[in-house]
Amino acid sequence: MNRGVLKKSIALAFLLFFLSVNSYSQKTTFGMDEKTKSSVAPTAAVWNILKRYALEFNCGEPRKNWFQIAKININDDKKYDLVAYPVENCIQGNNITNFFVFRGLGKNKFSLVLKVGGIGLSILKKKRNSFNQIEVNSFVGQKILTRHFLFRKKSYSLSSESYTD
Repeated sequence: MNRGVLKKSIALAFLLFFLSVNSYSQKTTFGMDEKTKSSVAPTAAVWNILKRYALEFNCGEPRKNWFQIAKININDDKKYDLVAYPVENCIQGNNITNFFVFRGLGKNKFSLVLKVGGIGLSILKKKRNSFNQIEVNSFVGQKILTRHFLFRKKSYSLSSESYTD
């Protein structure tokens, strides 16, 4: 093998390894009772939405540690997005909680693009309109309800749902 080709092959292999190790890795699946290791603090606008939600439950003055908030990426626009969900029992239902997905608009500005109840939320690799599809699972009686959401215009909307035993 030519030395130049060998050097380029080694350099390419090193680059691919470096990118895979140092690329932005994000958690893509969230469960209602699961605490993330890297919960982030909410911005003022995000906190106002979460606080209003928590006040509906009459559990006293809401606290920021009642929520897990994680950075995610739903559209590859170089601005981080957020998923938030309650971990405080008082503001969760029995086998259901609400997940909030916020689209990052830059400079700590966010827009709520999905609020949905379920036991788990997954950011799928599959995209539509440059946005990742989102899957949410719930219990309905003895069955599992799986719903898929697509981004349309300014927010996510239901695209399909199915039941399994």
